[in-house]
Amino acid sequence: MSWTTTSGAQPAEKARRGGILRWGRPTRHAQRGRPGQVSQVSCRLLDSWEEEEDGPGAQRGGFFLGAGGSSWAKRHLARKPGLVFPAAGLEEPVPAEGAAVAIKHVARNKVAEWAQLPNGKVAPLEVVLTSLVCSGNGHRGIIQLLDWYETAEGFFLVLERPEHCQDLFDYVTEQGPLSEKLSRHFFRQVVEAVSHCHGHRVVHRDIKDENILVDVRTGSLKLIDFGSGALLRDSVYTEFDGTRVYSPPEWVVSQQYRAVPAAVWSLGVLLYDLVCGDIPFERDEEIVAARVQFHVPLSADCHDLIRWCLSPDPSDRPTLEQVLLHPWLKLDPLLQPEEMLAPAPPRSTASNSSG
Repeated sequence: MSWTTTSGAQPAEKARRGGILRWGRPTRHAQRGRPGQVSQVSCRLLDSWEEEEDGPGAQRGGFFLGAGGSSWAKRHLARKPGLVFPAAGLEEPVPAEGAAVAIKHVARNKVAEWAQLPNGKVAPLEVVLTSLVCSGNGHRGIIQLLDWYETAEGFFLVLERPEHCQDLFDYVTEQGPLSEKLSRHFFRQVVEAVSHCHGHRVVHRDIKDENILVDVRTGSLKLIDFGSGALLRDSVYTEFDGTRVYSPPEWVVSQQYRAVPAAVWSLGVLLYDLVCGDIPFERDEEIVAARVQFHVPLSADCHDLIRWCLSPDPSDRPTLEQVLLHPWLKLDPLLQPEEMLAPAPPRSTASNSSG
């Protein structure tokens, strides 16, 4: 989703992504995202729920602002057109008054698919998917849905807003190629979060660095944005609304794929991005050829895991369980705070490739 903030960060900070160079190569910014995404979905980070001069529940710039978080909504939104629903199965405490939250707005006329919540209520598929992965105690590696609200115009998702976070795209852009230890710390968390999603019948379908928040103090990650997701099934998918440069060759060639091998492919692209500082493929023909070139020195185990995840034949890719059991993902000693700003590995002029 598209994140902006009310406290300091200027729109130009995000806009700069389109013009930066990553380690001497143009970024894939022009190919990322989905056409029209900004017009379809808006998200705003709020320092706190705010009381408008003209009363609770006022609209400011298309974003819903209230006071007192979920409890306020239950008290006051009932007076407004629309209905209020607590997140299904929510066991985490809702934010207290003054707590920072993120609000995502989905216009009603942009909802492409609907599904049924466990309580029988029909809602946009994104609401259902996010509710499923957050049910019970949720998962530490997935952004928490605190509440969702329905109005005549659309739907508002109220999500936790982790402090001291930036998305992984910006983090890697600033840091360059990450050390294998830090990459391993990040990657394991993402794989565990994706595994949790699949265990709750949800496939994300847009795994990428922009959809991952990193706490720059602790190294904890949060997977966000289920707007491209679907309910998990064993059969073939013939629709894809994710990011092209993270999509697998079977989708590029035949516009079909299975959920788990496609997710593993995206994870392979992500891991390469972490350790090399950029994505491995930018054009369709590169995705289909799946020839991986490494421009930084890496361990043999790291090479092996990336190549395995990026196998051209989906049946040759590992399962998520096999990824977690790979020797490269063995546990490291506790990550130290200073390692969050580890210097990039030396660049190599030679490149190794795999076919």
